[in-house]
Amino acid sequence: MRIFLKSKFTLISFCFFSILNWSSFAWSLIWNIPIYGLSEIEVRAHAAKVVIKQGDSSGTLKVSILGGKEGLWRHEVQSILVSGGISNTSASGSASSGSNLNSNESLSKVLKITGPEEGISIEDTILSIELPPGAPSSKFAFEEVRAELQGVSKLTLSALKGKITGKNTGEGIKYFMQKGDIQSTKHTGTLEIESFGGKISISESQGATKIKLFSGDLVLEKNTGALSIESYSSSAKISDHQGNVNLQWGKGNLVINEFAGRLEGTSADGQLQIQLKTDSLIDLNAIRGKVSVKLPASSGASLNLKSVSGELILPGTLKPTREGRFRVVHSKLPGTQKGSVAIHSDEASIVIR
Repeated sequence: MRIFLKSKFTLISFCFFSILNWSSFAWSLIWNIPIYGLSEIEVRAHAAKVVIKQGDSSGTLKVSILGGKEGLWRHEVQSILVSGGISNTSASGSASSGSNLNSNESLSKVLKITGPEEGISIEDTILSIELPPGAPSSKFAFEEVRAELQGVSKLTLSALKGKITGKNTGEGIKYFMQKGDIQSTKHTGTLEIESFGGKISISESQGATKIKLFSGDLVLEKNTGALSIESYSSSAKISDHQGNVNLQWGKGNLVINEFAGRLEGTSADGQLQIQLKTDSLIDLNAIRGKVSVKLPASSGASLNLKSVSGELILPGTLKPTREGRFRVVHSKLPGTQKGSVAIHSDEASIVIR
């Protein structure tokens, strides 16, 4: 019996890493569900290893399940009455007629796929979802998940713990993780990530990105587009970013290298090291901590610094002057290039190099 159980576990683990290459694998359960007329797809289960990828143009959603009490998985289409922005479930199964709807009412059809809600671990189930082109937005929710996304868009994935990996994803991707790791590579379009704790890694992506991280680590490399970061206590490294950055930083170390664009926002008690490329701009309000800015050679940058009681370390012979209770610097560094640094500090130390 022990040999059998071990063999089954090995088979399931091997299949998860081989799903993308084994199109003819003998799944325990396969559904082909038409997506015509659907307004949303919802998938919910306790735990699973999940592969979500772009399917063919057949107009059907292909769902494949292996192991983990596959007989308990269900799917149904629910008709939801939408009135004035408020949704109410009006029918289950097939959609009812919409002929009696008021002018401010509409009927929305939602495909709901549900799996076991308890008594199952992440090692028990492999779930494969193939979303055809033109599929409506989809929502996935798990207690624990190990998910791999490839080439999909308009998708929200939520989990309490686990790991999410996305590659070549598109517009409208949202990840919500209580505690776990999130990795995104070569994403195009809007991307939204919210995590309480864990590691977030984003590389080679293009588009507007919004990140909320309570604690943990953040690594961003070679990304382009508007970036919004809100963190309470984290460690972050941003390398070779092009585009505007809005920063709401609490405490922790933040290192920004080879930045090109506009950086603005606040830092409550962080240690910030920022290296700028030509023509870049900084507009930052730092309460405490240390802000170190490294400028290109012969940057010609304009400095507009203001500090109440923090230390100001400046290049060359620049000296701060007094304006009321503030120590200020208004100057332009030598050079023909452009750039601007404006930092308002209460107690933070400001270093310009």
